[in-house]
This record gives sequence, C-alpha cells and structure tokens, in this order.
Amino acid sequence: GLIALRAQSAYFLMITLAMSQVLWGIAFGWRSFTGGDDGIAGVPPPVLGGYVIDGVTSFYYLAVVIFVVSLSLVWLMVGSHFGRILVGIREKELRMEVLGYNVWLYKYAVFVIAGGLAGISGILFAHYTGFVAPSYLSVVMSAMVLIMVILGGPGTLFGPALGAIIIVFLENAVSAYTERWLMILGAVYVLATLFAPYGLLGKRWRAKGGPS
Repeated sequence: GLIALRAQSAYFLMITLAMSQVLWGIAFGWRSFTGGDDGIAGVPPPVLGGYVIDGVTSFYYLAVVIFVVSLSLVWLMVGSHFGRILVGIREKELRMEVLGYNVWLYKYAVFVIAGGLAGISGILFAHYTGFVAPSYLSVVMSAMVLIMVILGGPGTLFGPALGAIIIVFLENAVSAYTERWLMILGAVYVLATLFAPYGLLGKRWRAKGGPS
C-alpha cells in the first residue's frame, strides 16, 4: 500500500499487478521457504477451540460463519462515518482534501482492510485444498479476482460475491470440458466490459440513480 498508493487510476492497477508478479518471483525462487514451483503440500486442517475441522460439512459452516461475520463488518464500515468519507474520496478526492481530510491515510486504511479480508480468504483456501503454490500470486489469479469484482459490480457490497460465484462456477464447469479456461475467462471480461460496465449489480444501482 505504501508503494501502490503513490499512483492513481490505471497506474495504480498496473502497480498492484506488477507487485503481485514480484511476490510470485520471490515465492518461486525461495525454494527453502515456499517449496518453489512444488509449493507447500500437507497444509493441516484448521483447529478451532481444540476441534479439528477436517470434514467437508464442518469446513463449509466455518466458511459461512467467517463470510457472514466479514460481510457484516464491511456493511457496518460502509454505513459509518468512515465509509461516507471513502465515498466522498471516490466521488471527488480533491474536494475531500480541501475539507481537511487526510485522503492518503483513508485510502491506505481501506487498502490494508481489503488486504486483510483477502488474506482471510487465502487462509481458508489453503486449509481447504491442503496446498499452496506460487501460482496463487500470479497475474492470472489477480486478474480472476479483478474480473469477479468487475462482473459483479465494483463499488457494491454484494457484487463481488456474486461475481465470485459466477466465475468459480464457470471455471469448474468449463474446465471439465476444455483446457482453454483462460480464453473463456477473457471472453467474460470483454463481454462484461462491453455490456455491463458497472457490473451486474452496479448497473441496477446506477439505473436507480443512487450511489453504489
């Protein structure tokens, strides 16, 4: 965040993608720590209160609880004074600076919060698969997450979750018939950009004239 927030708009996006590639290179080359291209296998199941969550059903409920708690916290944050300031920064950053708000600090704070939530999902994913590899830091994975947000609706609370459901479903369904899943992913991105620039939920919000 300290590095990426020095840029704005498309440059900010490119820096974050470039940083993910740097992290991928470090993880790929640091074999003694990350296992290199072999990754780290045998990630143990999570332990909660002395109870090992190793069943599919129990892990599902754990993920649901964490999802609901995370979504509730984000919901409270969006409706708080902090959230209103973030909306103001998004709509008119210069005006918020004139009003005396430390825009950079607010952007850095939400950057850290977003990274923390992504880290939680990454922890769950590693425990679920029992494996983690440098490929999870690649541009492909970063692009997939970005497409989830764009497809569902950037600036909305439930849009990225909806986009994630659609993309994961398509990945599991299409990859069973063809190895060219990335072509399908690229086509989804192009179609979403052309026909739903605000996303599936963002477009509905915009049509109503309300902020998303």
